[in-house]
Amino acid sequence: MEPHPELRGAYSQSKLEAENTVLTAIRDHNLPAVILRPGQIFGPGAEKVPPSGTIALGGRWIVMGAGKFQLNLAYIDDVVDAILLAATQEGISGRVFQLVDSDTLTQKEYIDACSKNLQDLRVMYIPAAVLYGAAFGIEMLGRMLGRPVPLSRYKIRSLAPISPFDPSAAAQTLGWTPAIGTREGLRRTFPPAGSAVRRATPLPAPAKGLPS
Repeated sequence: MEPHPELRGAYSQSKLEAENTVLTAIRDHNLPAVILRPGQIFGPGAEKVPPSGTIALGGRWIVMGAGKFQLNLAYIDDVVDAILLAATQEGISGRVFQLVDSDTLTQKEYIDACSKNLQDLRVMYIPAAVLYGAAFGIEMLGRMLGRPVPLSRYKIRSLAPISPFDPSAAAQTLGWTPAIGTREGLRRTFPPAGSAVRRATPLPAPAKGLPS
């Protein structure tokens, strides 16, 4: 869905190339595989990972605007459930499934939960026009020096998450809906002070025919 992954950076480009490689193998060599596209995976262990559309720079999280973009999230345990279902379902080779929770959060809601638990977290909300101006200056400097730059106007334009994603195929074909979900997942990732929250749910027993 990204029209110019080469302008987004190596991460976006490598993910798209990997997906296309698998799809080619499915088509040309009958590889028994499916494509799972989870939203941003979060959960215990990823507390310091900034939400989509946020730039981590110089020890700060830089947010364009007021943090009102809706996030496409998937809690780690829910993603594991989907992987197990996809591995045991018959007749779905070549299908593509979006794994996102339809109950979304805004960037600010997510960051506010982070801030209550990460005492050293520094967040800056910067108007889009200011970021565009900074990106333009950095691009010009990169051209003068003949070097790649970490920030560009295209990357700024791409900060707004692509939305919405449709998870209905995962529900109808895999039988997958988030068992924990975004809001409960957020509570487990950033539990209120003094609360005893189970940090992760145990994995289900291996499906019949799969190795333990």
